[in-house]
Amino acid sequence: MKDVKFRAWQIQKQFMGIVDGISFDRYVKQIKILNPKTQEYRFYKYDDCELMQYIGMKDKNGVEIYEGDYLKDKYNNYYLIVYYESTCGFVAFNENDQGDYINDIANLLYNEEYEAIIIGNEYEENEYSRKIQGHQDLIINGIMEHNNE
Repeated sequence: MKDVKFRAWQIQKQFMGIVDGISFDRYVKQIKILNPKTQEYRFYKYDDCELMQYIGMKDKNGVEIYEGDYLKDKYNNYYLIVYYESTCGFVAFNENDQGDYINDIANLLYNEEYEAIIIGNEYEENEYSRKIQGHQDLIINGIMEHNNE
């Protein structure tokens, strides 16, 4: 059976948490998130969170990959994991491709030629954030071009 998991970035509190439940009540949409710092569950308004889905794959270190994650291969190429409507699935976008912008995630993860690993995500700061920021505009522009085709 496929694992259906989500994580969420809580915009005001600035933390990434594991989603324990989503309520689509008629009047209030809420997400129940575990805050990793306090280890407490709390409900937040749906509109105050960025929801990201687990893609069903792990990097070479066994870390689960979610939409919005950045990967880096051993050639120092950076990839952004996104849901791509044209293919109805998750893809890895990279600005270095020859106008293609789509990469086979399984190939990046399981082919010894690439050995991609997670280096962060589009919300949390880490040592790669500044390096990625320069690439992000190119990646996002590529995504927009492909979605408009």
